[in-house]
Amino acid sequence: MSAPDTFNEITADLPRMAPFRAMFLEALDTLLEDRPAGFSVADIGWLAWQSLPESLHQESMERFFYREWRSLETKDEATDRFEREQATRTELARRLDDRETALVLGNEVPPELDTDIARLARTLIGGAR
Repeated sequence: MSAPDTFNEITADLPRMAPFRAMFLEALDTLLEDRPAGFSVADIGWLAWQSLPESLHQESMERFFYREWRSLETKDEATDRFEREQATRTELARRLDDRETALVLGNEVPPELDTDIARLARTLIGGAR
């Protein structure tokens, strides 16, 4: 087995890093050393972009656009999830208040109330039944 084959075999299962990401991390290291007083994310990005071979600009820009699109989708999904969960949180808070009121007044807590509280709590922690 030749050296390149051995290298390829050893590194076959390692995750591959996109060129722009590699340059971004390298630019970050450079700026941390060269500008200890501070720099912006844009400074890192521009240095990384300028360090890339021109032949990789198109592919890197397309990946950048894709990541930006995915971040928008992820943000929308997170907002939707928060809004869905907020209604459950509000209902859980209301039911907890009902339970506390019953206890303060010396009343028995109805079993259905505890069941509702458990169901709502399980929904929020991801184990709804």
